[in-house]
Amino acid sequence: MTLGLGLFISLGTTTSTAQVIIFQIIAGIGIGPGLQAPLIALQALVSPEDLATSTATLGFIRNLATSMSVVIGGVVFQNGMKSRPSILKAAGINPRIIKALGDSAGANVGIVGTLNGTQKEVVKGAFAKSLQTMWILYAVTAALGLLASFFIRKQVLNTVHQETRVGISNEKDRAVSQDMAAVGSA
Repeated sequence: MTLGLGLFISLGTTTSTAQVIIFQIIAGIGIGPGLQAPLIALQALVSPEDLATSTATLGFIRNLATSMSVVIGGVVFQNGMKSRPSILKAAGINPRIIKALGDSAGANVGIVGTLNGTQKEVVKGAFAKSLQTMWILYAVTAALGLLASFFIRKQVLNTVHQETRVGISNEKDRAVSQDMAAVGSA
C-alpha cells in the first residue's frame, strides 16, 4: 500500500493511462489484504462473547477513519489549490476562475475544459501539484501503519472448538437458571 500510494505522488499531467493502471494495481494489492486480515486478527484475540462487539467496533472505526481520510485529503488538496493563485494569475487566467478554483477546485474541474491550451496546462499542473501533496499525506500515513505493524505481537490460535451462546435469549435463559437455582437453594 505504501509503495502504491507513493507511486501516485509521481502522477502528473502527462502520465499515461497504463502507468495509472499499474499504480492502481500495486496500491490495490497492498490495500486488499488490509481489509480482512485485521478482522481475523481481532477475532482471534477477543473472547467469544465479545466477537460481535469487537467486529462492530472495528467496522465503526474503519468507517470513521475512511470518512476522515476523505475529508482530510480533500482539505489538503483544496489548500494546495488555494496556494497557487499567483501561478494562475501569471498565466492570464480570469480572476473569477482563479477564485472558483481556490474556493472549490474539486467541484469546478469542468472549468479546465473551457480554457485555452496554455491556460489549460497551467491549471492541470496546479491540480497535479495539489493532488501530489494529498498523495504524500496518504503515503506517509501508510508508511506509519507499516512501521506500526512491526510492533504487533504473535498470537497462537486455539485449535479447540468452543461453543458459546450469545444474545438476548441467552441472557434471559441465564437469568431464569439463576432464579431457579436461588429458589431451589432456599
